[in-house]
Amino acid sequence: MFCRIIRLSGNISRKRKQSAVKPLKKQDRFGINMKQFIRDHEEELRRGLENGEAPEKLMRLHREKLAWLQHERLVHLLVTLTTLLVFLAVTVALVLNPGFVQGLLFLAVAVILIFYLLHYFLLENSVQHWYRLSDELRRKSGDA
Repeated sequence: MFCRIIRLSGNISRKRKQSAVKPLKKQDRFGINMKQFIRDHEEELRRGLENGEAPEKLMRLHREKLAWLQHERLVHLLVTLTTLLVFLAVTVALVLNPGFVQGLLFLAVAVILIFYLLHYFLLENSVQHWYRLSDELRRKSGDA
């Protein structure tokens, strides 16, 4: 729910309005599910082509989402490389000064690095797959 202020003849009144759609803040509180985002977009393209939508319109939408995914991939590449550098530093610290705390830190950073690598590969493979989808849309629109 949100409040909307309306001015009527100099008076300010508040009016409540209910929204049928979940607010984005609640919907994406823990981030976007990238796997679902990718699947939904590919399904949207497939349905659009089956329903006879103009390939040019679908291509514009696809290029926009591809740019978002490329940006996400770049950010995660930088984060993954930074995590890798931290992992290497912790590994060196563990080798030079073995201890329980260094071992725990090593394991924690290793787990984080593994998950970042998995997510980065999802993004990388999806971007490459979307390049093929772009080529397909270009062929269907007659631009090829």
